[in-house]
Amino acid sequence: MSLVTVIDASENGKYLVIAIFSVEESRVNMVFQEVRGWIKHSKKLGKRKAKYYQAFEQRFPRIKELAHYSNAFRVKKTSRAKEFPRSFWNALDMLVNSSSLIIVDDKLVRVISRRYPSSTIIAEGKVNKSKKQLLIMALLADNIANYVRLYGDYDLIRKG
Repeated sequence: MSLVTVIDASENGKYLVIAIFSVEESRVNMVFQEVRGWIKHSKKLGKRKAKYYQAFEQRFPRIKELAHYSNAFRVKKTSRAKEFPRSFWNALDMLVNSSSLIIVDDKLVRVISRRYPSSTIIAEGKVNKSKKQLLIMALLADNIANYVRLYGDYDLIRKG
């Protein structure tokens, strides 16, 4: 089994919420088809944010069914890698060996790359714009991180 794993962070004052979303490579297109018509970047929502995330709550369970793993972790902004929750590193340790590609938020790419130097890791900002499916996967992880940061609902997104 080969996975595509996406890691995104959303800032909230003193904390980061880090989302990990992983799907089998063969299901990336299915996830893309499920979200492509409605998924938006949180920064572009403005006043529609509350309504958007209500819809997200309704739609995400279908996406979660396609996922291999989905979770979010709250981390102090000032944390060094060694201070990240053990559960975060355990989850990544479990996923990395099976992941053919790991897309990481630009804020976290150095930390993740240092820990997993032999893995194929791409900074989110470096994903080729023609790879729409991968961009949508990154946007989905961004939505997960923002949803958890805003509403604190880890149960909706947790799988694996």
